[in-house]
Amino acid sequence: MDVESPYITPRPVATEKLSLSEGNNLWDHLNERYDEIRVTEFFLEFIHDRDFRLIMEKGLSVLQKQAKELEQELSQYEVPLPQRPPANQESVLDPEIVEDRFIFRVIFFGIQGALNLHLRAVIDSIRNDGLRKYFLELLRQEIDMYSDFIKYGKMKGWTKIPPMYINKK
Repeated sequence: MDVESPYITPRPVATEKLSLSEGNNLWDHLNERYDEIRVTEFFLEFIHDRDFRLIMEKGLSVLQKQAKELEQELSQYEVPLPQRPPANQESVLDPEIVEDRFIFRVIFFGIQGALNLHLRAVIDSIRNDGLRKYFLELLRQEIDMYSDFIKYGKMKGWTKIPPMYINKK
């Protein structure tokens, strides 16, 4: 039995209904994207390696595109938008003290966290098939980015690779 919300709006919403968990996942995704955009913009000031800078700029572009899509999804379902981060941020740190390897590791862990967020949203999206498909696409994009990031990090020697297990029987 579906429980209807007592809150009725004059605007028509999407044809598929939205569960509370699906609305929360949309909201969480947009907050996460806002945070990742802010972190990426911050670290772009400190990157020394040209190739790494290009990778991060491409990633920032993807994050910004996804944030716009998520804002549209939230608006479509009339879910309140979270507060946007400030338009710009200034740093008083010396760029020479922040290593590219450190930036890589922070972003790497951020991608891992986003993978978990996307997967949880896919699992939670039972009611709305279109939204589940959207979260699956975000997951696919993140997996591709993760794979490329690992390859780049291995090439630079920045990815912490566990030691090989050798059975000495």
